[in-house]
Amino acid sequence: MTIPSELAAYLAGAIDSDGSIGIRRSTYAARVKGDARQATYSERICLKQVTPEIPRLLKETFGGSLMLQKPSATQGRPLYYWEATNKVASDALAVMLPYLRVKRAQAENALALRASKSRPRSETHAHRQAVETMARWGATMVRRLEVSADTIAEREAIYARAKELNRVGI
Repeated sequence: MTIPSELAAYLAGAIDSDGSIGIRRSTYAARVKGDARQATYSERICLKQVTPEIPRLLKETFGGSLMLQKPSATQGRPLYYWEATNKVASDALAVMLPYLRVKRAQAENALALRASKSRPRSETHAHRQAVETMARWGATMVRRLEVSADTIAEREAIYARAKELNRVGI
């Protein structure tokens, strides 16, 4: 992805001031759907502002999702909300990393998760797991690779680091 350095620096400044960088941990597939035994982890970057210019510029530059959120206060204004996850988020962070000052550690942590997810499956997965799922027309078998315990521990440590970096308070 080639983006002019001035634009990358400008967007990094916006993320430093009004953005958030973190890791999302989801156990939905294991808890609700029942077709997984492990959590999934995804990189996440977002920005909320009352004016649409920068959220739209982030969407045009990197992709992701752009939404309008209802105001949280009774007299508040709606917020323009941009969010990118997984590969889109890590690609955006890689471009902005040289210019991030306040949230550089969060960006490096999210990129560490991407590095873990980008390794060959032969290094990160233990074995195949057969999971039975119920479709509308009957039972089917779905084969999945199960992530190794070492890889899960590594990703859980990255997630814990993200929680620590984004902790509120002193």
